[in-house]
Amino acid sequence: SIFFIGSDNDIKEKYKKNNNNLNIKHVRYRDCLNCLLNSNHLVVQTQYQQKELDRLYNRKSLLLRNPIEKIKLLKRQRKHILWIGKDDDVKNPLLVFKIAKLFPYELFLMIINNFSKINEIPKNVKIIKFMNNIQIQKKISEAKILINTSLFEGFPNTFLEAGLQKTPIISLHSNPDNILNKLQAGYCVNGSFKRFVSKINDILNKTPRRNSSFRNYILKNHCSQQNLYNLKKLIKNINHD
Repeated sequence: SIFFIGSDNDIKEKYKKNNNNLNIKHVRYRDCLNCLLNSNHLVVQTQYQQKELDRLYNRKSLLLRNPIEKIKLLKRQRKHILWIGKDDDVKNPLLVFKIAKLFPYELFLMIINNFSKINEIPKNVKIIKFMNNIQIQKKISEAKILINTSLFEGFPNTFLEAGLQKTPIISLHSNPDNILNKLQAGYCVNGSFKRFVSKINDILNKTPRRNSSFRNYILKNHCSQQNLYNLKKLIKNINHD
């Protein structure tokens, strides 16, 4: 069996308690522990996850970076602040409303499925419930900032999509392998709402950092056929076990 680590929350030390407590995704700790200890192979998205699995559970894993198609750089007028995600507590969409109220003259665009909290939407927030991938790429290329309010993530594909369009990112918690800092792709505020707002102000009032480092990194590490080759090799090895 292969267990794909979906986010950093999948490898927490608390699962060692091996009890019936539920994590934020309503999965029992003992079931999480069983997957971590008894799966034949573990696949991770980041070096951090790989190190944590080794440190906490003495398990080796395959680093398989999230794949994304090579997309040309679209040169668009920057129009809005963009949020993309699902309507669930982990993605934390209601925080966007609190942020939007502090920037009444900015348009906040949210691409979110099955959103039900219609009565709470500020006037400067526009909700879009569905877009295909081509339409999403266009909106990312038109964004002044991509904001991420999730409580935890693995390696968000939206970060990769933003990086390919040189759209700066502000993240509340997620910063896989410290990529936002290392490649000057944006900012992670480590849960600080005050700093989140401050960084939005910084980008809106200054010339944003739109260098090519993150885009080049993505083209080399996430658009590569090497990931597909490594996955095929893993499956082949399982078939021969």
